[in-house]
Amino acid sequence: MNNGAVLPLMVVPSVIGIMLGSFVGVKVLAVTKPAIIRIIVIVVLGVAGLKALLKGLGIG
Repeated sequence: MNNGAVLPLMVVPSVIGIMLGSFVGVKVLAVTKPAIIRIIVIVVLGVAGLKALLKGLGIG
């Protein structure tokens, strides 16, 4: 399609999102207790894993 070329239209929004997410994440981590972050990460990974499992089984 593009012979391996990087499409700026796809890359720029991704980089902006990554940068904004990292800045927000640093601010949140500075004021939040580690136990709360651990619980949030476990829940997010659990939901993502469950969705992937359901999709793989053809249920969702």
